[in-house]
Amino acid sequence: RADKTFLNLLEDPQLKNQLKENTLLFENAVTLAQSAITWLEKDNKYQDDLKTYRKSKYYYTLNNYIYYITMGGSDSDFIKLISQVKVLDSYSLMQSQYWQYRYYDTLALYYFRHAIINVTSQHGELFFYNIKKARKNITNALRWVLNKDDHQSYLVLKDKIIGLEIASKQHFNK
Repeated sequence: RADKTFLNLLEDPQLKNQLKENTLLFENAVTLAQSAITWLEKDNKYQDDLKTYRKSKYYYTLNNYIYYITMGGSDSDFIKLISQVKVLDSYSLMQSQYWQYRYYDTLALYYFRHAIINVTSQHGELFFYNIKKARKNITNALRWVLNKDDHQSYLVLKDKIIGLEIASKQHFNK
């Protein structure tokens, strides 16, 4: 899974060199997700049942797009995700019957990566905002997770989030 690779990169940044062979696959996945989002955003003149189905596919695809960029995108592409993340984050409140626990995982990873960027750029207030959002989302993911492997992966991510939060409290003197 990509999130295991992401977590390993936190431990050993030299692994990034080994990931170059996957660049083409990653770029294709991002391009296809962008195309699907564009198509799903267009022409919403469907019956309510089809509209609802289309919306659920839109949010599923949006989640994948955010996940791909969070896990393997450049920092500049990652920073541009803010409007898409706001849409996905607000979706949990509007259409909860279509919400999936994996969306919480994606949001946790997104806010965790943001927190890592905030630590290195010395933005303490933003760090604590993002680490709190990461912790909240991974806690929700753990509450709703169905798959045993995902559960294990989420526990690892939660430990990383808490570990970074504790270490950074000392760094930011809080």
